[in-house]
Amino acid sequence: LEDHHADASYLLVFGGLKKDDTWLYSLASGTWSEVAASHNPGVRHGAVAVAVGPYCFVYGGGTVAPVRLYDDVWRFDVRTRQWTVVPAAGAGAGHTPAGRHYHGGALVHAPAPAGAPRPLAPDSLDRAHLVIFGGANCTGRCLCKNDVWALDLQQQVWREVVASPALSTRYHQTLVPLHGELLTFGGESYAPVYMYHNSVARLHVQGLSTPSSVWWQGPAIFFVVTVLAVGLVYCFALVLRVLSGTVQAKRLKAV
Repeated sequence: LEDHHADASYLLVFGGLKKDDTWLYSLASGTWSEVAASHNPGVRHGAVAVAVGPYCFVYGGGTVAPVRLYDDVWRFDVRTRQWTVVPAAGAGAGHTPAGRHYHGGALVHAPAPAGAPRPLAPDSLDRAHLVIFGGANCTGRCLCKNDVWALDLQQQVWREVVASPALSTRYHQTLVPLHGELLTFGGESYAPVYMYHNSVARLHVQGLSTPSSVWWQGPAIFFVVTVLAVGLVYCFALVLRVLSGTVQAKRLKAV
C-alpha cells in the first residue's frame, strides 16, 4: 500500500483462520503496528486482496465455526486506517459472484481509451478491476468453481466475464497479471478427477486483456504470488528469478 502524502509504503496483513486483526508493516522502518479498527471484514480466511495505491480491496473468504462463506467486498484505506464496505452491485439483475474461499484474485487495468491520461494518479481507481477465478464452496464436500468475475473498483459493479481458454474447476490456485492478461498456476480439483495442477495457464479476459503476440510458457522469469490461505493470511509479494535453474528470492526482515 502506498501513502503518497506521507511518502510511505506498507505491507497489509489481515485476518486468517479464526482471526480478524489488521497489521501494517512499514517498508521504511521495518516495523509492525496493529491497526485498531473495530469495524472490519470480521473473522475470515481464504479471501483474496489486491492493492491500488492507498487502498486494499478484500473479497470473499469464510469461517469454520460456524461454517460460512462471504461474498462481500471491503476496502482498507492506509491514510485513514479505516475499513469500509464496498456496496458492489451486479451488472444485471443483481448478478454477482457466489460466496467462496481459496479463489484466485488479481488486479487488472482495462485498456486505456484514446486520449486517456497516462499515467493515472497514484490513488486513481479508473479502469482498475478486481478479477477472481475459481475457488470453492467447502461448507460441506468441497465444490470447486471455474467462473471468472471482474469488479470495476471505481463503478463498484460486478460482471461475469469470458476468459479463454476455459479451465477446469479448481481452488487454492494463484492468479497474477502479466502484460494485460492473467497467469494461473497450481490449485486442486475434485472433478472430473481429483488432481493437483502443476501447469501454468494464460488467461485472456474479454474486455480487460489487451491483444498480445507473445505466447508465454515455460519457466517463470518474473512471478508475483499473492497468498491468502488457511492459518495466517499473508499479503506479501515475492519476486522470483530463474537463473540457471537457481531460484533467488528477496525476503524482508521483520522487527
